[in-house]
Amino acid sequence: MKKRRQTIFALIGAFFASILFSGALFAQTLLSDQSDLKPAELDQELETAMKTEPVSVAPSQESSSEVASEPKLTVVKEKVTPKPNLFAKTFFAAPSKKSESIATDVQGFTIVQTPSRKMDAEFAVITDFGGEVVKTRYLPGLKTIDDVNDYIQNNLETSDEGGVEIRKMTLPAGGATLYWVGDKAFTNLEDAKNLIAKTRQQAVEIGGNFDEMVAEAQVPVEIEDEYVTQFDQSYISNQKKEEDLVLKWADQMDLGEQTWGPFHGDPAGEPILWQSFGETSWRKTNLEDNKFNSQIGYWSNRLVFKGIRFPLNTLDPFLESTVSMEAVSEDFKSKADFFVGVEWRPLARNHWLANYRPIGNIKLLEWVRNYRFFVKYGDRKNIKDEISAQDWDLQAGVQLFYEFGVELPDLNQPAPENFTEYLQEFVWGEYFADYHWAKTDFSLDKYSHAWTFGNSLMLGVKLPGIPLPDNVINDEIVLMPYLRLESSVNSAHAFHFQNTYYVSAGVRWMPFRTWRHKENEWLSKVKIFGEWLAIGKAQSVKQDSSENQAFVRNDLRFGVSFASRRY
Repeated sequence: MKKRRQTIFALIGAFFASILFSGALFAQTLLSDQSDLKPAELDQELETAMKTEPVSVAPSQESSSEVASEPKLTVVKEKVTPKPNLFAKTFFAAPSKKSESIATDVQGFTIVQTPSRKMDAEFAVITDFGGEVVKTRYLPGLKTIDDVNDYIQNNLETSDEGGVEIRKMTLPAGGATLYWVGDKAFTNLEDAKNLIAKTRQQAVEIGGNFDEMVAEAQVPVEIEDEYVTQFDQSYISNQKKEEDLVLKWADQMDLGEQTWGPFHGDPAGEPILWQSFGETSWRKTNLEDNKFNSQIGYWSNRLVFKGIRFPLNTLDPFLESTVSMEAVSEDFKSKADFFVGVEWRPLARNHWLANYRPIGNIKLLEWVRNYRFFVKYGDRKNIKDEISAQDWDLQAGVQLFYEFGVELPDLNQPAPENFTEYLQEFVWGEYFADYHWAKTDFSLDKYSHAWTFGNSLMLGVKLPGIPLPDNVINDEIVLMPYLRLESSVNSAHAFHFQNTYYVSAGVRWMPFRTWRHKENEWLSKVKIFGEWLAIGKAQSVKQDSSENQAFVRNDLRFGVSFASRRY
């Protein structure tokens, strides 16, 4: 008990001692505030001390040659904004535009590479600029920079207008005669002189020296933005490097705006793909009736939703519809099929297959990337009268579609010189394969379990173009004759349209296959064709079957097909 009381008294004493100590510190602070200088007053005292005149001291003999100097004052120079070079801005294209066009300076002319087969030109010369557009004129017949240099050296004429050089040159192949000042060309000499005089007057009005501007413009130094300082450029550069570093780190850690999960895979191509293709044709027999003489056609549409994670590539659900119609035939041939399914293209990301070119520049194995494995379930709606066949089916299999040689060549692609280059220039082809299993095959049997193996190989050549008068569609007609080998086998049924093989010959014309419509696939992939089948007559795989009675061994067809993103 006694020890507890002593502890309590000790704590109380310590409490009062701390209060007294705090009070003493507070009093000392008040007293010191009255005598000590505050920060502002301290600065004032320092300034007063610095203004005190120094005491004069007679120089000694040793320092007689030295003169006491007053403290140096820092003089802030006013930043002088340089006058803009009006001559350079008026007559010379910005260096950024030249770099975008991959320009080359040849004897004062800015030459850009713009290959054109129609104009027989590989190069063009800049004639004007402004905004986001650089105007050029072709130099026909000049295939190399050396040719351009020689032509300019032999055809260039110069004159002087108040210290400004005006260059006169006639373009090759009977082209126009133009007058250049810098990168700007004029159709006559007076226009060039008038703009020079106008620019000189503007330079005088802003207090600039026009002659110095002309001299500076001849120096090939990139003019920096007058509103961006050196510090700003360094800051922007460092900021860009830091952003790139952070983004690279985030990519390596799979961090980004998209959520990671089973439904957020990285698809090959666009996340949602719309594929559409079809054909309509008039047929003489349709390999079933000598008096058929009617029109048939189909139109398929597929909407693919990509992104389910899976090995090698994503699993992609899709919706598919195909409408087929025949003007005069059995009811079951005019129908609408609707499917829902999922597809997998395991080799679509394989770049080795795309880059394997053991013979010249021919991509021998690129077609393998287009293999498409699928499972789908669908219903069939008969457009004409109802029939007794099954109206549902479950299918699984693999398909492949690949075409080559139908795309336009690159503008800068030179003329072919060897065998492989001639193949790429004039040979085209198309291949379609469909191997699938069907639960009902939309037949009378509820469980037919039919296997279908279909192949269609088309090989052709592109003939030299036939020039056309100026029009909005195409500059020439390019006919594309071909041979087609087609076969089809069905394991469960013997109908002739499911079990035939033949070789046919035809000719194709793609009227919108031109640079004018290259980006519009609906037009550029339109194909008008005429075809005779079959060479040596069409053959049936199952000749003696009772289901194979109506079978004609030749046909004549004329039609139109179209495709957009078919594969």
